[in-house]
Amino acid sequence: MEFKPRFTSIRNSHYNQHMNTKGFANVIIIALVVLFIGAVGTVGYLLTLKEDPLGPPINFNSITVPLGSNFTLEKGQTAKIGNTGLEVTIVGFANSGCPSGAECFWSGQGIEFEYRFNGEVERGMDLVQAFGFEVTVVESDYETYASLVVERTLWNEEADNCGLDNVSSFTSVGLQELGEGPGGNVNMGFWSLTFENGTFSWIHSDYGENGTYTCDNGVIQAQISYGGEMTPIRSITASYNETSGILTWEGVDYANIK
Repeated sequence: MEFKPRFTSIRNSHYNQHMNTKGFANVIIIALVVLFIGAVGTVGYLLTLKEDPLGPPINFNSITVPLGSNFTLEKGQTAKIGNTGLEVTIVGFANSGCPSGAECFWSGQGIEFEYRFNGEVERGMDLVQAFGFEVTVVESDYETYASLVVERTLWNEEADNCGLDNVSSFTSVGLQELGEGPGGNVNMGFWSLTFENGTFSWIHSDYGENGTYTCDNGVIQAQISYGGEMTPIRSITASYNETSGILTWEGVDYANIK
């Protein structure tokens, strides 16, 4: 009879158990490596979403500024111009310069603008007029930012078709309260409204308010604002009859001063 040592099966059992444990550990390590690589790839992808391969990161924030004010935009940033419905975006910059000793028809510096207005889009390098508005470049490094002023073009009638001139002044048809005087007596006088290139000034009672407005087919949409940034605090809908020259604003009639 052939003799077989007992320790052989025991050794094999321990060996198999060791290999199973080692294999399980290898699976865990591989899984952790895969998870780590996936996490790194995801973070890298998210970072590239806000990164311009041709320049610095783009700022996707938008700001709201009053018409006619000086403001600063960065590349990729959008400015909503008051209550006009116009949006201005800096798409990119050009800053190649003109080589020394060469005759250039262009300075090599420029700004690519994009304008959005009433569902339409216009875009171009150094395009400073669109939809009845004009952009003035006050200052720029032609790489990261530009200081701008947006105004209505004086010749444009489409941007304001209510028959209001570039500067239109109105006074209340009847006497209105101006506040209390000495002895508690109520002073009476005329209220006034002045419209100028998308902005207005309203003097009523014993104080004044201002803001921005748009006009379409005799309907004026105004935003009352305060401060240097003219932060909107409330809206007013008014009507203007170009034929009679009467403007109705907050229930009070005003006559156009010719």
